[in-house]
Amino acid sequence: MSKFLQLVFTLVITCSVVKSLSKDNILQRFAFMEEDIAKLKTEVNLLNASNAKLKEDNQRLHSELTKLQKYEPTYEDLHRNMDKNTNYAGSKMETKRLLLSSDSSPTTDHVAFCTTLTHTIPNMGTHQTIEYDKVITNVGHGYDTRHGHFTSPKKGIYLLSVTAHANGDATQKIALDLVVNGNIIFQLVPDGSGGNESHMSQVFPILLEQGDMVWVRTKTGWDGKYLYGSTTWTMNSFSGVLLSAL
Repeated sequence: MSKFLQLVFTLVITCSVVKSLSKDNILQRFAFMEEDIAKLKTEVNLLNASNAKLKEDNQRLHSELTKLQKYEPTYEDLHRNMDKNTNYAGSKMETKRLLLSSDSSPTTDHVAFCTTLTHTIPNMGTHQTIEYDKVITNVGHGYDTRHGHFTSPKKGIYLLSVTAHANGDATQKIALDLVVNGNIIFQLVPDGSGGNESHMSQVFPILLEQGDMVWVRTKTGWDGKYLYGSTTWTMNSFSGVLLSAL
């Protein structure tokens, strides 16, 4: 009997609550629910767009990683070929390859490079870098044949040398700059305009910081000339050696 009375009481309360809700109140609550549903749909769309962007970025990173993995063997082969062309005097010197992306301090105690140009460069452009392609010595792996740049593995006093050759051409003159981080250190202007072959060399010590880049380029206003190269004769060369580490 008590359970029956409890059920009747519950029904009475429920009916009272339902009667207390007007039609306007019900419609208003439905409006609030629709507004909440619309907000949720907007958030879902934003999340879907963000997820699509993340998938796109992930695919691009995966593609770049695949390229780097393909490139790494080529980079290793390049250094192995450099080592084959490196002549060591006396006991074997232990060297460590300087990675461009490495923040660790280099352990190379000896640095020396010697390069020559084996092919003629016709119609040189303004500030064109001379990419000496034959590496005779590259202790410390500071010289990069891909760009023609020498990057100092460590701070110290270096002895640099550049030799420029002008072929025996009545119209031929050559002007080159040696630059450090883009700043001109000296110029070479061998003159072959008299029909005679001409050489000019510069040898000098210079203080380089770790990471300084040194290269040879055409001088402003001297584009359009050609630079003679030879597999037999050493006409144009670029070399350097670390005299004292600091």
